[in-house]
Amino acid sequence: MARGVNRVAIALLGVAWACGGSTGGGFYSSSIEYRPKVVAPGPDAQSVTLRVENRRPAKEGGENPRRVGTMRAAVGYGVGIHEKDPETVNRLVAKATEVGLARGGLAAAPDGGAVFEVWVSKFWMEGSSDYSVDIEATLFLRRGAQELWRRPVKVHVDTTQVGVERPRDLYSRGFSQALARYAEEVGKALKAPAFVQALPEALRDAPAAPSGKGSAMAQAHAPRGLGLSVKGSGGVPGGPPQERFQHAAQDALRHVGIPVLDGHPHLAVRYALDIERGEGESPVVVGISTRLALRTATGRTLWEQWLTTRTPLDLASGSAGNEALDAAVTQVIDRQWRQDVVACLKSRAFLDARAAAR
Repeated sequence: MARGVNRVAIALLGVAWACGGSTGGGFYSSSIEYRPKVVAPGPDAQSVTLRVENRRPAKEGGENPRRVGTMRAAVGYGVGIHEKDPETVNRLVAKATEVGLARGGLAAAPDGGAVFEVWVSKFWMEGSSDYSVDIEATLFLRRGAQELWRRPVKVHVDTTQVGVERPRDLYSRGFSQALARYAEEVGKALKAPAFVQALPEALRDAPAAPSGKGSAMAQAHAPRGLGLSVKGSGGVPGGPPQERFQHAAQDALRHVGIPVLDGHPHLAVRYALDIERGEGESPVVVGISTRLALRTATGRTLWEQWLTTRTPLDLASGSAGNEALDAAVTQVIDRQWRQDVVACLKSRAFLDARAAAR
């Protein structure tokens, strides 16, 4: 009975989307929340350079990379699903691929010894009363221009498998579930005999990651990741936001090409979240004070930066209910705050401190 009600609700919501009533502009636009559990590849992991390309058909995101699907109303109208950021698909597939690489004992790094390339041929949601998400890609292992291995990966997720209770959660949860399964398939592919045989040739003459004490030369050339420590104060109605800050900080490090690994040196993130009443048309303002520090195993601080993120919340219909507030704060953390952290990690002061870290 509950599933039947859910389908009717989704179908009715599809009519609203097709009429452009609840979204404006005649299409649905939302952000996919994919928060994978961090998998450390291990201290002896070899590194590869990860590249992701959008190779989708023209009408399924090839011409407009923001397009990720079509939702159809019960009366047959189709509504395009669009992401706000044209880089979302490549970014999400890259993040899921990194998880798969780690499960296969590899680390993604800008100066990796071989190229692991992903051609995304499908990243799509479609349906009416029932919806499905499909992710299809071809994985390549290359040494320079030479292709040493390739394997197609296909993932299909139905709405009934996702366990969505509310229609508005269908979009994000469906893609998140599909990305998690895609990461699992990548990890399995890297354990196949064909890949295991091709990997040594791809990494031939490439600097190996240090093992045990290792050599100073190997340590100098091996891509260096950073540990990550996130703590803070302040909360939202949905609960403590530390996990959200943790994921956003991980995304920021990956964005600048730094693998997130266990150990030292590490990036220490300390935040204070404050929600206060604003003025005029913005009834609520989010303020986040953050201290970033690069620290060694002995606790010595090599670099430190304070930053403030202050954002008026755009709550639907002026609502300040707990659910709307929770979602809006999450968006601030995932977007504005993460962008502010990325800017700090690109600064010359941080790059110099990281180069000096041991």
